[in-house]
Amino acid sequence: MGVKDRRMDLLSQLFISNRRLETDKIASELGIKKRSIKSYVSELRDKGFEIISHPNAYEYIGSDQLKQTTMGNSDYRALLLLSIIGNADGQLDKKGVIEAYHNYMTETDAINDKTISRALNQCEENNLVYRNTAGKYMLTADTESLYILNSNDVYEFIEYCDIYAAYLPHANEVARLKEKIIFQTGADVIDTTIFDIGRSYHSDRNIVSTMKIFKPYNYREKQLSITFHSQKGELCIPVAVITFLYHMENDRHYILGLSEEQLVFIRIDAITHIIEQDKANTVFGQADYIKKLNFMFGASYDELYHVRVEFSNVFNIREKLEKLKKTRSSATLMQRSSSLIYEDTITGLNDFARYLRTFGSSCQVLEPLELRQMMKESYIRILENYGVKQNEHR
Repeated sequence: MGVKDRRMDLLSQLFISNRRLETDKIASELGIKKRSIKSYVSELRDKGFEIISHPNAYEYIGSDQLKQTTMGNSDYRALLLLSIIGNADGQLDKKGVIEAYHNYMTETDAINDKTISRALNQCEENNLVYRNTAGKYMLTADTESLYILNSNDVYEFIEYCDIYAAYLPHANEVARLKEKIIFQTGADVIDTTIFDIGRSYHSDRNIVSTMKIFKPYNYREKQLSITFHSQKGELCIPVAVITFLYHMENDRHYILGLSEEQLVFIRIDAITHIIEQDKANTVFGQADYIKKLNFMFGASYDELYHVRVEFSNVFNIREKLEKLKKTRSSATLMQRSSSLIYEDTITGLNDFARYLRTFGSSCQVLEPLELRQMMKESYIRILENYGVKQNEHR
């Protein structure tokens, strides 16, 4: 427990014992300056303490139990730090973590380096992260990487809490965090709307029940025989599960796995039968596959492309791109004159092209050539549908 946490505990006990505290007494007991008292009292209020301000004094009148179940600033900071460190997988030192933290903050949410450093130290003291021999940060839990949180991650987190149950490291702490998230976001309800990449998506909460079909099976260590509906009819194939993923574009959950050395995506809601096999699963959570998920734009796991696209800075395009950038760890967004330049490394060129077409004439692909050609051919087909021949629109 850090110095500030010990002071917070002491202050809470003083309020419970005395109810009313003069500022001089608080400063003396905690060994702090008077100007620092306000921030300590503010954090107690965030934790559910009902405290009234008086001239040169504070009065504790009770505890709001509802507030104790909500996430405070320290919870959000810890979540973002764990996401950054898990995503970097041992590539960032303290300076790098702080810089990455700033990249995910808007101007209104910005905090200083000292606050981030204090939150990082707290994660280290709580044994959530550690520094390896090279001085780079790693997650303490031997688990899959944590990715930068967006609206969809909240729902996946809640679902995975139920799926993995006792298998999760720090299970009790995770369960408490789950309850806080549910209370704060109202996520554990039927028919919730998720907003991402500038559009609304409908999340069918029945998917939670669907994913629970995996709970009886040791899919982490054993391969599964999975029967499912496909475009070719009903198929039954052996699958070594790598991970689960959520595709925002079509609002569906998938298994990513290996079947006879071939990568497969299987829609979870299309599965009809599962049998656990004796053959070992050696690829679950394998780092090489998981890292590549960072670059997936949709449910496509093909080769990597560096994309560079110019957008007109009109309407709400900047807002949409900023929202997209926050969900993409490899993305950059720069302004050039009256245009915006978006760069990213992706896998799933067709899915990215489909996204770009929603911007119409407000975007132009600069690279790669494959994407430029893909966009050009799609617009040629559109024009031809309206009776415009190829030589007429050159």
